Amino acid sequence: DSEVEVIFNQNIGDAFVQIVNAAGITVNYYECNSFIEPLVRLQTPATPGYYTICIYGGSFHGTGTFTIE
Repeated sequence: DSEVEVIFNQNIGDAFVQIVNAAGITVNYYECNSFIEPLVRLQTPATPGYYTICIYGGSFHGTGTFTIE
């Protein structure tokens, strides 16, 4: 029942937040406008493993990683 919380500190316009597993498969995603929704919550996967979170918007591209044990 965990969530990943993404807070947009600056407006990057239309944004796409994606959680990808170690096999490169998208397991969760959310599309939003960072000006209207500066806070996004996504359910974390239930399966243990290594995950990457990707955030795309305008000219911004950010990534991060986390592990579920």
